[in-house]
Amino acid sequence: MQIKEYELAVSIAEKLLKLQVDHEVAYLAAFAERKLNHLDKALTYAIQVRSGDSSPNVMNLNLLAEIYHAMGQRDKAVSTLDEILTIDPLNTKARRLREEIHD
Repeated sequence: MQIKEYELAVSIAEKLLKLQVDHEVAYLAAFAERKLNHLDKALTYAIQVRSGDSSPNVMNLNLLAEIYHAMGQRDKAVSTLDEILTIDPLNTKARRLREEIHD
C-alpha cells in the first residue's frame, strides 16, 4: 500500500468482507489494521486468513508473527516464526524478527 490511507483501506475491506469472505481482502485488512496499530482487529483478520487457507500463506504468517510480537505474545510469535522457517528456511523477514525477539 503505497498511499498509506490505511483507514480507507480498512473501511473498504470491511465492506467487501461483509459481502463475501475473501482471504486476500482479509489479509489487506489485517495489514492496514496493523499499520494503524489496531492489533486486536489485525489479529482477527490474520487468523481468519490463516484458518481459511488450505496451504500456508507465508506473508500472512509473517504478519501474524509481527502482530503477536507487538502484542507481547512472544511464545505465539516464535511458534509462528518457526512455522515460517520450516516452510521457507531463508525467509529474511522471519529470521530478522526471530533474532530481534531473542536479543
